Amino acid sequence: MLGGLESFLLQAGGGAILGFLVGYSLKKFLKLLAALVGALLLILLGLRWAGLIEFRPGALESLAEGAASGLGELVGWLSGRGGDVWSALSSSGIPLVGGVLAGALVGLRAG
Repeated sequence: MLGGLESFLLQAGGGAILGFLVGYSLKKFLKLLAALVGALLLILLGLRWAGLIEFRPGALESLAEGAASGLGELVGWLSGRGGDVWSALSSSGIPLVGGVLAGALVGLRAG
């Protein structure tokens, strides 16, 4: 059986590796998403300049309201599930949670 120090290092190290992977992949995903949204906007502006499409402010406003409503529902659902995640993490111990958070911050910075 592992001693106190070995168990602490194993939990903190494993959590840090997991956190790094999550943070790094999250940042890469967000960069890709931003590039795709930017490319889509450039295409739409080019089509508008060429006179092939026309923007209707009312339709754009309703689309934005629908997206904001969906995002609000998602945040509500995630906040409802947050207690389950937090209880699972906190029952794993402080070294694991600290390692995950530190690894995620390093991963976000490195990505």
